[in-house]
Amino acid sequence: MIKKKVLAIGMGCLIAMASAVPVFAAEKGGKDPASKQARIEAKQEKQAENLKKLQERAAKLGVNIEGLTNKDARTKIKEAAEAKKEVRAEKLSEKASKLGVDINGLKNKEAAAKIKEARAAKKAAKTTKQGTITN
Repeated sequence: MIKKKVLAIGMGCLIAMASAVPVFAAEKGGKDPASKQARIEAKQEKQAENLKKLQERAAKLGVNIEGLTNKDARTKIKEAAEAKKEVRAEKLSEKASKLGVDINGLKNKEAAAKIKEARAAKKAAKTTKQGTITN
């Protein structure tokens, strides 16, 4: 008797699972031409949006990306950004050497902050020195 109940429950589960699989397959398949067209349009919109962002970034860096694919444009922008960072680092290095500040191993933002602090300290020392002389 127990075996018959277990068998009945098992068969019920199998039937329930067998009827559910085609429903999920039909939903996921999406072979409807309208849904395919919608996916294509969504992809094109996303690519256009990405291209717009790339063009804005390229304009900031002064890079021409006309006629390039998104991937090629990204590469060109990345190279320009790296070159800009290197130029910035060189300028910061020159300023630091004039002030006698060591910025080795620091990122550009950290180096700029350290240079700014050194300038403020130098200005304060100069002001204090001038105040002492006039007193």
